[in-house]
Amino acid sequence: MVDLSTLTPAERAQQLGHPDGEIGLAITERLNTVNRRVNEAVFFTDLTSSQGTTFLKSGLAMAAWCRF
Repeated sequence: MVDLSTLTPAERAQQLGHPDGEIGLAITERLNTVNRRVNEAVFFTDLTSSQGTTFLKSGLAMAAWCRF
């Protein structure tokens, strides 16, 4: 397991720009965890939709279709 707290600011910036290897996987997993909280708050709480509505969620690390 990678301890992200040991990365220097330069190492963290490089991995955020171009995730690579084991550290890159840990960085993207952490981003997905943090971003999920924000996305759930916006998409599932503040956004109203009807059955069959499709939203495109896109970001720097990933994009996914959300169907309601």
